[in-house]
Amino acid sequence: MNLWPTAVGALVGKPPEFAMIEVIYVEPLADGWAVRHDSVENPQVFSSGAKAEAAARSLGARLSSAGAAAEIRVVLRDGTLAGRFACSP
Repeated sequence: MNLWPTAVGALVGKPPEFAMIEVIYVEPLADGWAVRHDSVENPQVFSSGAKAEAAARSLGARLSSAGAAAEIRVVLRDGTLAGRFACSP
């Protein structure tokens, strides 16, 4: 019997601590765009949103290749979520 709830990224029959999703954020700065991830202390900074998104996708692909599920969240200058992209292992 599965006692654990299923959700995006959850593994059926496994406790939630085994189903973490690495979240990568692409966010605006005053003079550019940043890519943030918990494994990196300082964000990467780019002059354009396209370059930041490309770097985030590259990081997501590397995490996915290493066996970790990742999600890229792109935030617009007004604070709204523009998109979410899944990178499955």
